[in-house]
Amino acid sequence: MEFNRYYTKIKPLLVIFMLLCLIVAAQELTQKKTMDTRGVKASWVLHDAGIKAPDDALLWQPGHRVAAGTTKQSVTFKLSFQSSIDVPHISVSPVYLERVAVEFFDQNGQLINQQIKGGGVAAKTLDHHYDIDRLIFDVPNAAATAQLNAKAIQNLNVRLSYPSTEQVAIQHTWGLALKGAVLTIILLAAGLALVAGVWFKQVLFLAFAAHQLVWFLLLLSVSYFIPSIWPHLSPLNGRLLGAVVIIVVTTGAGFHWVLLRNMKTIPWLSGFCLAVVLLSFINLVLYFFVDQRLSLIIAAGLTAICGVILIVFVPWYRPKDHLQGLIFKKIQNPYTFFMSLVVLAAVSRLGFGPGLQTNGIYFYSLVTIIMMGQVLWMRTLILQRRQQNMAKKAAIVHLTNEKLARDLVEQSAFLSMLSHEIKTPLTTLRFTVGGSDLRNKMDAQLTHIQHVVDKVELMGRVGTDFVSSEEVFLTELIQDQWRASALLHDDERLLDLTSNGCIDFVGNKLALEVIVHDLLTNARKYANNSSIKVKLVGSDKTNGLCVIIENETDELPQSNIDELTDKYFRGPNSKGIRGTGLGLWIVKNLCGANKYALSLKCIEGVFSAIVRLK
Repeated sequence: MEFNRYYTKIKPLLVIFMLLCLIVAAQELTQKKTMDTRGVKASWVLHDAGIKAPDDALLWQPGHRVAAGTTKQSVTFKLSFQSSIDVPHISVSPVYLERVAVEFFDQNGQLINQQIKGGGVAAKTLDHHYDIDRLIFDVPNAAATAQLNAKAIQNLNVRLSYPSTEQVAIQHTWGLALKGAVLTIILLAAGLALVAGVWFKQVLFLAFAAHQLVWFLLLLSVSYFIPSIWPHLSPLNGRLLGAVVIIVVTTGAGFHWVLLRNMKTIPWLSGFCLAVVLLSFINLVLYFFVDQRLSLIIAAGLTAICGVILIVFVPWYRPKDHLQGLIFKKIQNPYTFFMSLVVLAAVSRLGFGPGLQTNGIYFYSLVTIIMMGQVLWMRTLILQRRQQNMAKKAAIVHLTNEKLARDLVEQSAFLSMLSHEIKTPLTTLRFTVGGSDLRNKMDAQLTHIQHVVDKVELMGRVGTDFVSSEEVFLTELIQDQWRASALLHDDERLLDLTSNGCIDFVGNKLALEVIVHDLLTNARKYANNSSIKVKLVGSDKTNGLCVIIENETDELPQSNIDELTDKYFRGPNSKGIRGTGLGLWIVKNLCGANKYALSLKCIEGVFSAIVRLK
């Protein structure tokens, strides 16, 4: 069971690892696949840039490919052609090399011509029509040998091939179609994300659109599209390529910040992304004015480090809420795979591994846009389902509220009818027993029934009939309600009324009469002594006018005090005392309707009801 549980957790990571290994193996196989050399013998040597290649035969190595990694050196190839085999072209990849110079010699060693291409060279006389994905050099008919020198700003990874004219045309056509399709997909994705971001006011879609637009520029420049049409713009294309590589780090940091900030509680995320943006800006200045090679190495290293940090640390932080946790759980595996590809590409740019050719960059771009699109799609789908569920719940709540409103109207009408139908026979009974010997006993019972009927009737009117504002004389109001409560409770308890400060008040007199009457009646019923204390505390700058009613009673637990304002609830000290359980509930609702604050407490056998008037 333990093995199955752990296997279930690491299974997605194993799948991601296998996919990455498959991608690396495919890239390596593509680089090392057997090609038709057309009888061309090649050897190469690494040497410092700007000096002539050494003549020492021991330093030269046979081969048509060099993967030297990040180096300031350049590589020189010696090529020997067989006279019996026609070699019309030399293909050099990748296309984004800084400078490639080829010198062709005849059988006597005389220089026939020299052809120079590359991102740092403005060649106007050569044909650049087929220079997409690779640099194509035409081999003169009389050429017997050639010497090719290549240098790169960052990763020196050079591969030679010798296609026929027909192969060049076919590869150019298919490459142009596939790359045009990928560029169109990226441009459409950026456009749709931009429209969605503006339409739905989602910053995440806008960040995704900006990131994809920068990627579009990167692919456009890395493929050598512009110099193939306007060769004099080759240096500008080379400079643009390096700058866009650095800008991609900035837009990527912004995209991940927008994606993760509302999803995970990561305290360092904002500072981390801001630091990446600032470092990228400084690196961009370094690229234009100091050292291009160093700035590109920094960009690749920064990308790799940031990718590893996000892969390792982000899953450990808790989500913002349950919904965001569900979203991250759904996108975690695609996100991890996507970031692993980012790290793999950055490491490859640093010279570790086979290195990314132009086709590899396009494949990487297509896979990453699919992964990012899946992340956004799953996130959007979950949010849409949540909104739909909320809309359904809102509709259900609306229907329930309408039904409750109808029920309340019917209840109010029923209670009014019931009150009227009961009050009429009560009045008749009072006149009937007027001359009877049982008058006193019957009056008490009839008064209690009248009180219950009044409470029931008040339930239906508590939210509608108590809206008014007038000057209230609280002292007189409290004394009147004390006398009214004495009709229900024939006792000899005394009212201890005190006031302090300004007790002038303008408010809802009718509601206050009911509130004070019910609180005084409640105090009289449950008091253990013969005195009920009422305090009026005048208002000041910070506190409003307070009415405090106190009586000594049995100790009540806090849980019972919290329930005293519930409808029909009666405390544990109510045994043997008649009541409806509606008095404090009506007080609570009247206080809420008039924005009064009601608080109840029982401390050391003293029960206090405090009404703060506003």
